[in-house]
Amino acid sequence: MKLVALAFASLTLATAALSDTNDKQNRVEELKATIIEIAGDATRNDAPALLTRNSLDPLVNELLELSPTATEPERAALVAGGWRNVWTDNGFGPGTDPFSVYQVVSKDGFYYNISSVTTAAGTFTSFLRGAYETKASYLAIEFTSNGINNTVYHPGTNLIDLAQRVEAGQVATTPVPGPIGVTGVLMNIFVDDELRIVYGNSSFNSRPRLFILTRSDVIAH
Repeated sequence: MKLVALAFASLTLATAALSDTNDKQNRVEELKATIIEIAGDATRNDAPALLTRNSLDPLVNELLELSPTATEPERAALVAGGWRNVWTDNGFGPGTDPFSVYQVVSKDGFYYNISSVTTAAGTFTSFLRGAYETKASYLAIEFTSNGINNTVYHPGTNLIDLAQRVEAGQVATTPVPGPIGVTGVLMNIFVDDELRIVYGNSSFNSRPRLFILTRSDVIAH
């Protein structure tokens, strides 16, 4: 009888633990969806950055509390690839289409910010290259080149391939003034196969900026 009672108690504990795990995972998914929704709405409606940041910060903090901790080297495989920048309080820059801002991260120590920029001279694709060095809890970054191309890349264009061709010199770009030589820090505080949340600052701005990105290996807009 005692063995039956012990077995029942063990089963009850296991069931409770499973329920807690399911509840936790459900909450993680809810938080991710809400963060993406708020970020997307803020970009679409050009909402004040501070107001949006104040809405996102508590959700991001809760998500981090529910998620396992990891070092930057441990996150590297998930970070590599293509991302669409949904929102940031860092600003996208004059003429930049906020719905067409992407980042491609290579495992080889560099990344490209790829965006569509419209000026009085026309619409261009911007390629801002950064180099990074992986530390335990952050990426040490430095912008190394900035160029534009007058090609307007259509939805469905593979971002990974595009960044690789730019890196190999197979896509002609015209150098333009930019933050070349500027250094900073990026911290991938959360990343999975759908969502990436980054804190970042630079030598020009020490206040941590928030970046909300969703996985995208192709140009969506």
